[in-house]
Amino acid sequence: MVDTIGSLSFEPPPPVDPARPPRPLKVLFVDDDVGYLRAIQRLLRPGQVALATASDGERARRHVEAGGLELIVLDVYMPDLDGIAYCRALRQAPATEACAIVVVSAMMTSEIERAAREAGATLALDKAADLERLLAFIRTLRG
Repeated sequence: MVDTIGSLSFEPPPPVDPARPPRPLKVLFVDDDVGYLRAIQRLLRPGQVALATASDGERARRHVEAGGLELIVLDVYMPDLDGIAYCRALRQAPATEACAIVVVSAMMTSEIERAAREAGATLALDKAADLERLLAFIRTLRG
């Protein structure tokens, strides 16, 4: 089955080997594009990640307050949330200061990437062009 996000087509990941199930990674995706969140849900298998999604800032804050997250993926431009400012706040909070944070944007520029890095983002990626890189980063964090 081939899936798409924008103009990017990709194959979903291979099935998990039941003899060696990986440790699920606790991940939060924060994005107001519900189609993007659904595509991410299809790509990330439950045995690979314990996935939570939030389509607005308030839901994101509730997930973060619940604790235990290992990766947060933040959209830069959301109606009620500035992803760069939120990244900076997450880096200053004891519960998330060590959490990996990836800032994503459909309109990534070098200025956004620089601002994300200055705010403490682990990575700054283009949503569609860098999707494979994001998935590879998640696999790396899973160990």
